[in-house]
Amino acid sequence: MSYRYWQSIPFPLKLQAPPPITNPAESSAISPCLHAARSEKILNVANVPKECPLSLTLGDLRFFPSTEGALYSRRPCQVLCPRGNHRSSPASAHLRDKTEGFSHAIPLATHGDSVMKNTCVRGRNPATSLRRSSCKMDNAEDRRAFLRLCAGGAGALWAQSIVARMAHAAEDNTIRVALVGCGGRGTGAAANALSTPGPTRLVAMADVFPERIDSSHAQLEKQFGDKVQVPQEHRFAGFDGYRKAMEILQPGDVVLLATPPAFRPLHLEYAVKRGLHVFMEKSFAVDAPGVRRVLSAGMEAEAKNLKIASGLMSRHYLPLEQAVDQIHHGAIGKVITCWAYRMHGPVGFRPKTPGLSELAHQIRNYSCFTWLNGSFMLDWLIHNLDVCCWVKGAWPVAAQGQGGRQVRDVPDQLFDHYAVEFLFPDGTKLFAQGRHQANTWGFFGCVIHGSTGSAVLGEGIPDPRLYSGHEQRAEAQIWRYQGPPCNQYQREMDLLFEAIREDKPYNETERSAYACLVGILGRMAAESGKMITWEEAMNSQLQLAPGVDQLTSLDDPPPVMPDDQGNYPIAKPGFTEVL
Repeated sequence: MSYRYWQSIPFPLKLQAPPPITNPAESSAISPCLHAARSEKILNVANVPKECPLSLTLGDLRFFPSTEGALYSRRPCQVLCPRGNHRSSPASAHLRDKTEGFSHAIPLATHGDSVMKNTCVRGRNPATSLRRSSCKMDNAEDRRAFLRLCAGGAGALWAQSIVARMAHAAEDNTIRVALVGCGGRGTGAAANALSTPGPTRLVAMADVFPERIDSSHAQLEKQFGDKVQVPQEHRFAGFDGYRKAMEILQPGDVVLLATPPAFRPLHLEYAVKRGLHVFMEKSFAVDAPGVRRVLSAGMEAEAKNLKIASGLMSRHYLPLEQAVDQIHHGAIGKVITCWAYRMHGPVGFRPKTPGLSELAHQIRNYSCFTWLNGSFMLDWLIHNLDVCCWVKGAWPVAAQGQGGRQVRDVPDQLFDHYAVEFLFPDGTKLFAQGRHQANTWGFFGCVIHGSTGSAVLGEGIPDPRLYSGHEQRAEAQIWRYQGPPCNQYQREMDLLFEAIREDKPYNETERSAYACLVGILGRMAAESGKMITWEEAMNSQLQLAPGVDQLTSLDDPPPVMPDDQGNYPIAKPGFTEVL
């Protein structure tokens, strides 16, 4: 799979499909060679990793000599090699013959401060491979040979600063983690990260509410002990906390993004800029401009060979994976219709307390404000919308629907019911229903109708089942999962950390952004009462949270304010502009 700029994707209403859905295990190939910019100046020689102290920091790049005539950059994805040699592999970076290994590296004395001249960059991640290597030099002869290679200019500064540490280098496979967004979901994601195979350590936390940081830290420290090492000075409260937390990390470490969705594009962009691997919770944006930012950050991450996992955990639930595989192999015939449901009681709301700012009140109730969560249609139905599109193997090309606020009486922006009809490229349809009203019928899951059978599966259905015919009776059951139990939240994190440790391609950004756009498309259709095409939705310039990147204090005004009676603007079909 290769990334495509969203502008180049055709989505006419003539049922021409968006890009096909891909298996979550697939990821895009890395560009074979990107020309590296020259580094004209050594900024510092610092933070030399224990496992491979033979490194030189040039700006934000750190280089390692290898046995294959290359300098490896500590920045994820970059292997710096002499021009013409594009076959270097960081996986074989052990210094089997140490002096020979250095003799073929780019001669620093020749290039002086412009070490990057005449080099190329290949899409691999030496940082993760080098964690498995011990690159120490054991004797004086080795160290003298290294010093001779580095004599003069930048090489001398490099060698003199680190040669004292060469004899005591040790392997360190620990992946350091920062948590941005310390609510229940963020705390759960951190627990999953600290439970992955291999050493991990939580080193920084950020949230706009300091009490949430403290509560999350106490819970995680109690559960994981010394795997949680977040001193007070590494706990950052405020809107700029995400930057400070990520700046504690080194390129190749992991950040968990679990704030309300309105902030996801901003935080993802900064994580990729910092060279960090990312777990990002759903939803991934609240509007089309945000989706485009996420797609762009995903393409940049691909070029840097960064790993990105998303919080669409149903994609990694083994029972569901196997059920979808059965459908794709014809177990219920051709898929004709898909039904996505989320029907239950009211979404919770906490009244504003005295002294609490308007912005703080809305963030504490983020599920109730469209600028923060993108609507009930998006943030609460995204999993089953995604599952239905996965089952169908396509994204919708258009949608029309309806929704309203019939029962809900608390002061917020939520519709309390949605019904949206999505059109697939082949003319078949996905029907989505969302309702959060008390004393009404409830169902949480997906129903799939095929030409010869049916299925009940999706989020909310822990035991997916396939049937012959369209009546889901016990005697008609033709398939049921028989494997071991599966924790989908843990498995999605295990797969991310495995990809990091083994340097496997892993980037879920594109399909996650498209799943997000399905929810946005549904919201647009219901709140406007109009037929909206995928192309129109993707190209929309409407921002639900203008200025969110510039928020600096909880005393700042939010994008949406109440009127004199304390009521907030609510969409009105036929009147509300959604594009």
